[in-house]
Amino acid sequence: MSVIDKVRALDLPDDQYVVIGSGLLDAWDLRETSDVDLVVSDELFDKLAQDRRFSPGEKHGDRFLEWDDYEVFDNWGAEGAFDQLYATSIVVEGVRFVAPSYLIAWKEKRNWEKDRRDISLLRERLRHDK
Repeated sequence: MSVIDKVRALDLPDDQYVVIGSGLLDAWDLRETSDVDLVVSDELFDKLAQDRRFSPGEKHGDRFLEWDDYEVFDNWGAEGAFDQLYATSIVVEGVRFVAPSYLIAWKEKRNWEKDRRDISLLRERLRHDK
């Protein structure tokens, strides 16, 4: 199942989530990924925290919820508050994703080998979209 299908299956309010991480690469058919990472509004985070499917946890000092292939956060690091991510996000097939420029900057900062490959794929896609 694609990231887009997995997000649709959650039936989240359109204005309260942004897919982060490598989900955009899957949506653009650049690279498959099985996990779905989301930043959601505080309101939606609190609602999902009451959903028995999700288990609470902490990752990199931030609270998150986990279930199956899903990880749900209320922010994406110091610069990744939900409102900021939402304001610059893009929509692919009705699903909201983090802006490619933000994703590239985040992957450059982390600088893992897979991130360097992802950056190349994203930049190539953006060149073709112009």
